[in-house]
Amino acid sequence: MQNHSSLHSFHIIVLDNHPENDQRIIRHIDFCKKYKFPVERIRFNLHQKTHETKIDKIKNNYSLECPIMFKGGIFNYILVYLSMLFSPWIWYSLIKIIHKIVQNKGERIIFHVHDPFFLIFGSILKNFKYNRSFIVYDRHEYYEEMRGIGKYCEKYSRYFIDGIVLVTDNQIQSTNTQVPGVNHIVVVPNYPNIDNQYADRIQEKISTILHSDRIHFIYIGSLSTKVDRDIYGMMDICSALLKKFQEVHVTIGGSTSEKDLLEKFDILTKMYPGRFFYAGYLNRNEVIQFTCDAHFGFFLIDVNSPYWVSCSPNKIFDYLLYGVAPIIRANIEEKENLKKCSLLYDQNDSKEKIIQDIGYFIENREQLQKFIKKAKKLSQLYSFESVEERYSLLYRAVISSNNEN
Repeated sequence: MQNHSSLHSFHIIVLDNHPENDQRIIRHIDFCKKYKFPVERIRFNLHQKTHETKIDKIKNNYSLECPIMFKGGIFNYILVYLSMLFSPWIWYSLIKIIHKIVQNKGERIIFHVHDPFFLIFGSILKNFKYNRSFIVYDRHEYYEEMRGIGKYCEKYSRYFIDGIVLVTDNQIQSTNTQVPGVNHIVVVPNYPNIDNQYADRIQEKISTILHSDRIHFIYIGSLSTKVDRDIYGMMDICSALLKKFQEVHVTIGGSTSEKDLLEKFDILTKMYPGRFFYAGYLNRNEVIQFTCDAHFGFFLIDVNSPYWVSCSPNKIFDYLLYGVAPIIRANIEEKENLKKCSLLYDQNDSKEKIIQDIGYFIENREQLQKFIKKAKKLSQLYSFESVEERYSLLYRAVISSNNEN
């Protein structure tokens, strides 16, 4: 256990525009609260129509509601970001919030940035307003193949970044190339918190699987078909399984406004009443409830996506924790361990092969039961508590290095 006393005099300010319930950011903030580090989150919400500032004191959240004047397309989103960067209202509101957080002159700040664009904000704040502050950059894995404005933000902010947090070891080399000169780097994988609350429920699911009349498939997450997830491929697999096996039930969760996808959900709901369910947006507790009852969970990356990078998704480790056998087509870390309890595929594997393999386990329940038992046992190796201290390790290294200079 580290001595954290040296960090209590610093304010940690998280800058991001991720979804409000982003689990990586929530775990990071909860860790800071656990050790009583002063922490606040300033979230730039790009999905509102009017300028507004909202405060959630319980969650230590400030939300800047930033209007989107342009929709769709990379060029339009560049315009959105640039309009934010040069918006007097955004800067006025941001500095007003920071001043409210850091009330005493001379108090020091660690800007923990979870999106590359806000490296620019952090760099400007560090150089022109809070020159005794530090910047820590949480470089999520899908930034590996990032193009356009994000890449330039990393390039031009690299001189002001004091420390970097990565998701996987495989990111280290590419990060050293893209963001050279940063001496302090730690890896914090996307592992879930330990949760034994549903142990009995999961054990009952495992013990009754041999004679159950329901095999439950689940996917709750991003439903965007324009980034990295193969949502339509997953739906093709689900359609084939629903048609072939009467015991198959499917739950899909997440928000989407894509008309074609919503029509697909509607068709399957009508074709398989009571067996296909589109749940829409779900909060964290609802996600856990559905996951506890599931036997298989999907995580399929589009084989043609430019974001085919080494990854450590929350979803996979959640599946293990709640006794779910993952169906994975991705460049996933921990392959050697995961293959003991997962169906693993690469870019060359067809949907037909995936359907056939899943069918084998539906028809051979003993094997499925063994898979799920192994998944639950394997989850013990992947807890956030086992890696959380790396955040404070990085903070202390950054501060110590600066003091020496």
